[in-house]
Amino acid sequence: MAVLVDCDNVPPDIVDHALLMGAQFGRVVLRRAYGNTGTLASRWQEVLVRQAFTPCLQYQYASKKNTADIALRYVRSR
Repeated sequence: MAVLVDCDNVPPDIVDHALLMGAQFGRVVLRRAYGNTGTLASRWQEVLVRQAFTPCLQYQYASKKNTADIALRYVRSR
C-alpha cells in the first residue's frame, strides 16, 4: 500500500487519518509527500519526519500551476 500526499492542497493533520485508512487495505510500505519548497519546509516538516514520509520536492516551474498535482498524476499513471 502507498500513501501519497499532496501537501500543497491539504493540511498536515490529514496524515494520521490517511495512514489509518491506508492500513485497512494492507501494510503501508510507501509514504511520499509532494509539495513545493515553502510548503514542505514550513508547516509539513514536523509531520513528515514523525510519520517517516519521503518529501518529494516539486519546483514551481510556472506561475499559478500546481506542480505537486502534476507529479502525483504522473506517479498514478505509471
